[in-house]
Amino acid sequence: MANKAIKTEHTGAKHSRGGYAGRKRDAKHESNKLRRRQSQDIIAVAGKSSIS
Repeated sequence: MANKAIKTEHTGAKHSRGGYAGRKRDAKHESNKLRRRQSQDIIAVAGKSSIS
């Protein structure tokens, strides 16, 4: 009996609540745009420092 799952009221997916006030697909879109922008900034800074 110890290995049997007990059904509680807190089962199931959490649906990613709490990080972004909107749909998950919108949050992913914004996150990807931000990540790409930050990556471009890092590459630009690294490129300038190697020239000097």
